[in-house]
Amino acid sequence: MKSVAKVFLIIGMVCTFYLVFPIVLGIIVLGKLETARTRKDLTKWGVLSIIFVSMVGGILVLCIQDKDLQPNIKAGTTVQDENDSNKYESLSYDELSQISRDD
Repeated sequence: MKSVAKVFLIIGMVCTFYLVFPIVLGIIVLGKLETARTRKDLTKWGVLSIIFVSMVGGILVLCIQDKDLQPNIKAGTTVQDENDSNKYESLSYDELSQISRDD
């Protein structure tokens, strides 16, 4: 649903290329779609999108579910597994090899 909303917002921006406000608002809404964590974060932006950018895109922004806004997690892993893998990102190769030998 999130991708479809983005497509319709972009179509609305392209159709109103000669106006500045819909393009700026569309860019802001596209950014908010990436950073929002709940539907409540998108309510005012969805309403503004309906009025100024694209009616279909704004309605789709309002219809997005909370689960569509959550970060992608690989199948079969838990949030704890994801957090554990992130703590090894800043380690060097030698440190990682030492950890793997300890296990």
